[in-house]
Amino acid sequence: MENTIDRWDPPKNYANQIAAAITACARIYMFPYTSTEDCYYTDTDSVILGNPLPEAKGPAKEHVDAEWFESQHEQPERLLEVDVHSNFRVNSVAFDVYKFSGKYKLGIALNNKRFLLYKENIWIGSTPKQVFDLSCLDSVSKQIIRGYAT
Repeated sequence: MENTIDRWDPPKNYANQIAAAITACARIYMFPYTSTEDCYYTDTDSVILGNPLPEAKGPAKEHVDAEWFESQHEQPERLLEVDVHSNFRVNSVAFDVYKFSGKYKLGIALNNKRFLLYKENIWIGSTPKQVFDLSCLDSVSKQIIRGYAT
């Protein structure tokens, strides 16, 4: 029987051990941040702290500052296109080192894995979307799965 949105068979090359190892490694990496007194919230891929991180990371880090975060909070769907230049990039698949110039879109990944929460038309936070059983998906879960397929 074929995999469809209503029926799902796990892939033959599925390994829980790899996912568990990656999650454990990420938790070890995040522990210095999540174990502090100013850690207000943690999730699998995020942390909210009372103080800023010591150093921004990522290819567009020079474009992200407190003002950018405040503008994103006021308008969460906003995307900012920025120019990014790097003299040293590594393609680990092709074993290649190269220069990069291009554009990045900075923004918050909305409707990704969380429902946005509003109070009196003001965005106040989010709550996770959860898939409990892939054999009987509800409409929201089907949208999540479709989102990963595209």
